[in-house]
Amino acid sequence: MYPYTFVILALFLTGCGPKYILKNEYSISTSPQAKECVNGCSFLKQTCEKNYQTCLNSAYERAKQVESEEIAVYHKEYDRYLFDFEGYRQERHRWEFDFDVIKRDAHYFDIRCVSSKDSYACHRANELERALRRMERNRPFPPPMPLKPSFGSILSQQQETCLAQFDCMREYDSCFVGCGGEVRTYKVCVENCK
Repeated sequence: MYPYTFVILALFLTGCGPKYILKNEYSISTSPQAKECVNGCSFLKQTCEKNYQTCLNSAYERAKQVESEEIAVYHKEYDRYLFDFEGYRQERHRWEFDFDVIKRDAHYFDIRCVSSKDSYACHRANELERALRRMERNRPFPPPMPLKPSFGSILSQQQETCLAQFDCMREYDSCFVGCGGEVRTYKVCVENCK
């Protein structure tokens, strides 16, 4: 009982630990050239953020377009799946019938082998057992069902594309350093701080 109490307590305390975020501290000389350069960086950042927001706003429309294309493909795949599944059901029915016949025969010859020590019956029982094992390995499996597209995941993918295209803060930091500035990153506790 004590080990479980310790594990539960450890999990509880881990969940209550401090949480941090990363912050940047910017420093640059106060020369007019540096200020003008940083103003250019700020303008580039604002343009980047507008483009990012435009991308996010159009992500919904792009996602609807992608979804309609994927739904059309899904319907074709699902029709094919239904056709293949009907073939599987027929094959499975034949397989089960054949398996039951061979199993019944194997049982019959096994009983004859044990009761009368008939060498033919023993040989035939062994052959049929091997045939059953082969059939087990070759059991028919149903075709995989296609997955219906999820609008939520499509939308997330479109939004992630925007994030990958427009990393505005990284571009700003790079521009700021290019102006002769320095960017220092540090952690700040935001929750459960002591």
